[in-house]
Amino acid sequence: MFIKKKLLKNGFITRNLILLNKGKEKCKIQIYECKHCGKTFNTDLTGFIDENKNITKLLLEKILKLFVIYGSSIYKIHYYLKQEYNIEIPHQSIENTHNKL
Repeated sequence: MFIKKKLLKNGFITRNLILLNKGKEKCKIQIYECKHCGKTFNTDLTGFIDENKNITKLLLEKILKLFVIYGSSIYKIHYYLKQEYNIEIPHQSIENTHNKL
């Protein structure tokens, strides 16, 4: 049985994501279009990153672990991530993560 593709690749969008081992990276996200209805959507990244966030789930877990287990301050976490992983995350982003606890 032959099944036709119902989706067309329809370009890319670029997102600046902050990855644990690479720091800030520009990532291309594939856009698809439905042949039937014309609706467009992006590649699903929900297993990797929360919607409307730039920090990956793995990095968020690391930040939360530093808060909970070590009781680190925002500035100590910022310094640790810079020294250990060469990642520059704004203090406000770290504080926003802390406020969600």
